[in-house]
Amino acid sequence: ASHMKGCVCEFLKSPLNSFDDVLGRCKLSQNFAAQHLEKIKVIPEQWLTIWRCKICCTLFAEEFPFSEQNGGGSPCIYAINAPNLNIWLSSYEPLTFRIRQAHEDKLFLRSLGKEVGPEKCNHADCAHLRIHNSVMCRCHHFEMIKARACPA
Repeated sequence: ASHMKGCVCEFLKSPLNSFDDVLGRCKLSQNFAAQHLEKIKVIPEQWLTIWRCKICCTLFAEEFPFSEQNGGGSPCIYAINAPNLNIWLSSYEPLTFRIRQAHEDKLFLRSLGKEVGPEKCNHADCAHLRIHNSVMCRCHHFEMIKARACPA
């Protein structure tokens, strides 16, 4: 695919690295795809649509990072940086979900406060102190509530 400089889709090509990037892109993505891109593929069970720029042929993924909102929330479009769409799709994991989850995990861990003790965490073989209002340290409390590994 050739990439023209200054194409109408150029603003969608910068990578999404943070939750603020996702929020900003959601605002910019609204109504853009239908006007400037052509729909290539829809994968409804993954809330994923693949688009191609009508001018420069860049491929884009459209995800809905706030799918719990009415109508699926605002879409978020980002460039697919892969030479082959089928290979990209075979290992696809929602990017915006991962970024949102990391942001929300960080906020949740912060809300748990410091490990104050004086008692140790009740989890087997953990040397950390417990957090306020729990019998566990921050990470083990996170894992108990979220039922997945602590990112910290």
